[in-house]
Amino acid sequence: MSAARTKNDDCLLCRKRKADAENSHIYTKFITRSIFGDRKLNQGGGQINSANVEYGEPAFDTVKEDHILCINCERIRLCRLETYVSTHFYNRYRNPRFADAFPIEKRYNLITEELDCIICEKLHTGLFKLFIYSQIWRASISTDNAYKNFKLSPELEETLRHTLDTFLKDTADETIAYYDEHVADFPQFQFTIVTPKDQSESIGNFVAEPYDAGNGTFLMVLNEFAIIFYSKWNEGRKFARAFNPGAYPINVAIVTEEEWKDSVINPLVGMLVKSVKHTMRKAMIAEAKAKAESKRR
Repeated sequence: MSAARTKNDDCLLCRKRKADAENSHIYTKFITRSIFGDRKLNQGGGQINSANVEYGEPAFDTVKEDHILCINCERIRLCRLETYVSTHFYNRYRNPRFADAFPIEKRYNLITEELDCIICEKLHTGLFKLFIYSQIWRASISTDNAYKNFKLSPELEETLRHTLDTFLKDTADETIAYYDEHVADFPQFQFTIVTPKDQSESIGNFVAEPYDAGNGTFLMVLNEFAIIFYSKWNEGRKFARAFNPGAYPINVAIVTEEEWKDSVINPLVGMLVKSVKHTMRKAMIAEAKAKAESKRR
């Protein structure tokens, strides 16, 4: 995909209309909004680019791109999907008023033996899966430097695009009705969602570049959620019921703050430091070559 897309190019989702939407978020805004501070006080979130070690102005939004989607796909189909997930999950799952809709139960797996999981009993499984698929797909089609190291295989990317295009309708109710009628045709990729038990300033508050962890496993971090997406069944089944197979209610695994830091934050920080060091080393080598060339002249 060319980086210089225009409004005359076809929408990458429906491939029927022109890509006339501007400022399309790659990651959904409602999850990442709390990362950023007050724009008036210049308290935006920090943005570190592994391809450029210089610090820029504070960031007040996550990555957006022009002309990857049409207005109908962006503002109606995807927007109403995100509104459903925001309203029925994100704004409720930690709210005591809705505790009955999100009971906590133990789910057994092959790694930690058992996990406490939030069981999203009132959440429509199909809509939430479409939401997860949309986040993975949008990261893969992005040409922004923040996603330069993340790319699904052409086959997997097309499967997700076709699934989104086929099942997403103009309203949540229409999407639910279509999913329920055609669930046998829905590709059931597995995924694990992990969130820390308690929220604090030391967890969340960042978005990490997604990456391919190997063996058909992909990881992305959205504020207080780590999403592990499996393109192969055998990898996902290590988490047993916590990896959201089939038509079971959506499960969100809960970990302690220490487990969150050890398994999510520390590895990502290590990757970032390694990437920045590599970039700095390349810059120093290029500068030394330029000086040597200047002396020869």
